[in-house]
Amino acid sequence: MLNGKRLLLRGTHRHEDHAGVAAAMTADQMREEMVAMKQMGVNFIRLGHYQQSRVILDLCDSLGILVWEEIPWCRGGLGGPVYQEQGKRMLRNMIRQHYNHPSVIIWGLGNENDWPNDFPEFDQQKIRAYMKELHDLSHQLDPTRKTAIRRCDFCKDIVDVYSPSIWAGWYRGIYTEYKEVSKAEFDKVDHFLHVEWGGDSHAGRHSENPDKALQNIKTTGTADERAGDASLYGGAARASKDGDWSETYIYATW
Repeated sequence: MLNGKRLLLRGTHRHEDHAGVAAAMTADQMREEMVAMKQMGVNFIRLGHYQQSRVILDLCDSLGILVWEEIPWCRGGLGGPVYQEQGKRMLRNMIRQHYNHPSVIIWGLGNENDWPNDFPEFDQQKIRAYMKELHDLSHQLDPTRKTAIRRCDFCKDIVDVYSPSIWAGWYRGIYTEYKEVSKAEFDKVDHFLHVEWGGDSHAGRHSENPDKALQNIKTTGTADERAGDASLYGGAARASKDGDWSETYIYATW
């Protein structure tokens, strides 16, 4: 609800980088990017997976684009005391610095924290305990905004808003499963917001038979991204590995 009226969120993501300059984007480049998003119909953006320039927040305020901004606790499980204190410090800094931006509606606490990548220990209960610390800290610093995470199923009951991993037709399954899988995930939580989907393609490549690779892909009723799915080698058949990477497929399915 925005100003007492129901609002359908239509959005995209943003990483703070640009060809030729990486993260050292100019204010003019940022404005050009955000205006282009507004012109294509965006009213919501997820700033992943780290705090971004205040220029972007200023632009979202002026353009009327609502924001999910998050700290860079991304994959990898959970490190030690110094790692954990750094995560809390980044959350405190993000909220204190961007608290007065009316465009911000969600503080993101993490992304894909169920991937046991970076540390020898992977303890779900310790990750849950830390997630609860971040959730409580966020509400202590800002009781008016909701918290959220994307993909950490065993923590979905801790945050206010949960976004599962649904990549039907790309990393897992086929695109016709999208509605069924999304509805199943929607029914599991109080506040559902789907913020990652889509696929990739080679610009300018088109195909007469973009669905051909789907005949080898099994439907399982799940459409999450799993370890190795982003690789072009090994694993189960999937559009991300075995498809033709054509714009035709991407446009037809998404």
